[in-house]
Order: sequence, then structure tokens, then C-alpha cells
Amino acid sequence: MTPTELVASIRPGDRVTILVPAGRGLRGQEYAERSGKAIICSGTHAALNMGGRFGTPGVATPENIISVRRARTQTRQEQAQEFLQKVCP
Repeated sequence: MTPTELVASIRPGDRVTILVPAGRGLRGQEYAERSGKAIICSGTHAALNMGGRFGTPGVATPENIISVRRARTQTRQEQAQEFLQKVCP
């Protein structure tokens, strides 16, 4: 999956990991990975809540995205019921 497709697939609630500038090193600009929760999503970028006291903002773009972890769409009880229906028809 390309970074552009990855950004386009983000939904509100997903946990997104991006690269953020972390200072200058001996070999130039260095980057660190940071994760945040997707709040507002469009086809080309997503606004993230990076946490902290005031909800530090972040932006996921195809240039800085690393990974996306999907949010749960079902409750644990619904997942258990679905599992039992598959196991015990």
C-alpha cells in the first residue's frame, strides 16, 4: 500500500504514526516517530491529536506517514458473540 493510499484510508479514531522533526544531528535533520489519534480526515491528509494536556496537534501526509492502526468498530461483547457464532453454529 502506497503512502497516498494509506493516508486516504485513515478514519476518525485510528492510531496513526508519523515522523516529526527531532533536531539537527551530525548528518543533518533527524526525525522521531510519534503517534496520535486521527480526528479529522480528508483524502490527502489527516489531523491528529498527539496527546498532552491540550491535545497537541499533528498532521499526517503521504510524506511523513509510517503506519496506521485501525480503531475498533465493534465492542468486546459484539466480538465475543460473533466469535461464538463461528465456533458453535
